[in-house]
Order: sequence, then structure tokens, then C-alpha cells
Amino acid sequence: MSNKMTDSFDDFMSQISASLQSPSGDVALRRINAERVLRLMLDEIVQQRHDLQIRVLTDNRISGYSGADILMQVDDYEIRIELKDVSENSPTLSMDELAIYKKIFEENPSTEALVIAWIADDLPSQSLSLVTIDSLINEELINDFIKNARPLSDVVQEILSNQMKVWEDIPSLSANTSDTTTNIANIFSAYFKDALKDEQERSFKLEEKKIAVRNFPEKRETDLVKSVLQDALKESSVEKLSDRLSQLPKRGAK
Repeated sequence: MSNKMTDSFDDFMSQISASLQSPSGDVALRRINAERVLRLMLDEIVQQRHDLQIRVLTDNRISGYSGADILMQVDDYEIRIELKDVSENSPTLSMDELAIYKKIFEENPSTEALVIAWIADDLPSQSLSLVTIDSLINEELINDFIKNARPLSDVVQEILSNQMKVWEDIPSLSANTSDTTTNIANIFSAYFKDALKDEQERSFKLEEKKIAVRNFPEKRETDLVKSVLQDALKESSVEKLSDRLSQLPKRGAK
């Protein structure tokens, strides 16, 4: 990038940053500039994470109510990002808003995290989950939660890294030993069992989703996943494994 282009881009970012820091700034302008910064940050993350399949959708491109300004589709899960203006130049979060965010999780089983990004310099952000929401039971805890806000880019990158942690914990294959194969199978089975338990314990308000959880064929699907893993450890072809995994129901489906 030439020095002239760099200077122009830096000037552009400085102007946006100034508008986000100004408490008297026009609300609409602050919002527009915050959305620009948000998209620039997410575009940079997408370019950095070639190991993941990431789609970034704005609210008006999503069918129906999204519950967020940005929907990030990452492989088989979703991250939702909500832009929130500050009050008197300070981030806020109410119990009523937490109740709304909890409903978003209950109605969207594929959502792993909802990121609140306050409209200020660097978009200070915090990540919410159902567990986090349930733990914020009074104003003191909420204020502490807000005080620990970090730049949006750091929060999103941490979520992506945490989702990859399961696979990083599995040891690499060595010389096709039976001990290594057994170890990997046991580790995977334990993670799968915990994930299945977490899914079954989720709270749903929609009756059809409650019925789907109750009727989930746990043994059949567990046996199928274990069988596919064994084939993978025997170095079966990707095409064969994909065909077998396509038999699994999609997450959140009836």
C-alpha cells in the first residue's frame, strides 16, 4: 500500500474514531461509523482465519428476526454481534436486555455466543452465553462484567480459538499404534458425551424443540459417530466419511 493510500486510510479511521469518542456526536452518525469499524474488524478476522469457513451477514440480509446486527456463521455454529450505544459515554447493560438475549439463545440453538459491542473507541465488547447470562443476577455483577470489556477483535478471536480447543487437545497420530487410536477414541467419546449432555440440558421455549430433544435417538447417533471416528482413524476416504456424517441430523433441526 502506498504512503498516500495509507495516510488516507489512517485519516479515515481517525475521523471515525473521533466520532465514536464524542458524547455529543449525532447518534445516527456514530452508529454508521461503528458499523464501518465493525465490518473492517470482521473482514480482517475472516482474512486471517483461512482454517475456518466464515460468513458475515448483516441484519437486513437475514430472513426474519436475527436478534443481532451481525450474524457470523462459522462452520456449524454462529456468533451474533449486537451494537449497543453508550449512555453518557459509559457502557450499560440491563436485566431486561439480558432477558432478551437469553431468549435469542433459546430460539437459536446454533448460537454459541452473543457479543455485545458498545459504540465507543475500539468497540469495547463482552461475550455472552446462557451460563454467563444466568450468572449476572444483580447490578454489581453486571457492572463488573462491563468493566472487563475488551476490543471487539480480541473477543471474537477468543471465541473462535475456544471452539477449536477440543481438536487441539487431541494428540497427533503416530505410527498407527493401537494405544494412540484408543486414546483418541476415548478423548473424542468423552467430549461427544459432554456436548450431547449440554445440548439435552438446554432450555427451549418452543414446544417443537422440546419434543425434538426428548425424542433424540441418543444411542443410534452416538454409535454412528463412534463408527465414523473409527473409520477416520483407519484413514478412510473423505468422501466416505462425509457420506456417513450426512446421516446425522442438523443441529437445531427437528
